[in-house]
Amino acid sequence: MPLLSSRAAAAAKSYGFTNGGVASAILINYLLVGGVGSSGGGPYANGGGGGGQVLPLSGVISTKISYTVVVGGYGSGTSSFNGQAAYGGGAGSGGNYTGGGGGGTSYAGYGGGGGDSVNYPPTYAPWTSGGSGYGGGGGGGAGQGGGNAASRNNPDYYAQGGNGGNGVIWSVNGGYYGGGQGGGAFSYSNTDGQEPNAGGGADGAGANSFGNGYGGGVIVSYVSNIQLFTGGSVSSTGSGPTTRWFHTFSSSGTLTHIY
Repeated sequence: MPLLSSRAAAAAKSYGFTNGGVASAILINYLLVGGVGSSGGGPYANGGGGGGQVLPLSGVISTKISYTVVVGGYGSGTSSFNGQAAYGGGAGSGGNYTGGGGGGTSYAGYGGGGGDSVNYPPTYAPWTSGGSGYGGGGGGGAGQGGGNAASRNNPDYYAQGGNGGNGVIWSVNGGYYGGGQGGGAFSYSNTDGQEPNAGGGADGAGANSFGNGYGGGVIVSYVSNIQLFTGGSVSSTGSGPTTRWFHTFSSSGTLTHIY
């Protein structure tokens, strides 16, 4: 090997590069999100679960080993990666025959919304004893509290679940994470007897960011002209040496090195 090439190879090794031009370590940005807390255990109109912890981190990992990724499930599950962990949100309370349940508190400390109910007069309902409707409050999100359930008595009688509180933005990809779960609802109608889940609450932004039924998630991101790992749902933005790769885990798995 020519002297110049030998010196170049030695210099490359001193900066952590291998013969294939792949760095032995790389800076990553990663996001850990704990699972949404469970909804209440009542017969209906349960409060929504609170959003899990949203933990944005960065660090240097080896490109020569593989890493275990744990994703917390729905019901306050813990997500972990690279020695760090994000914890789940609080549970909502159960609805019952006297009113909807309250939403759970998010890990960030934002409270859930309150439940509500509405009673139908006997002259309005299709039976002489009247009826009722119930709505559960939305769970708090990582960025704001959950919404209160709402009731209406004109022109219809019904109760609607509260919205889950919004999550927070991860600056690396602009997505929302850690939203709370919407509250459930149950109403009786003057037209067809009963409408299970009538007016159910909408979900806070980010509650379903990982598409896994309110479980948590992990995203690992790095900048490289080539993909360095497999695992999760892989996507990228940009091109050439500024390409940013994303490995999104909606269930537990392994970030596996390629080289």
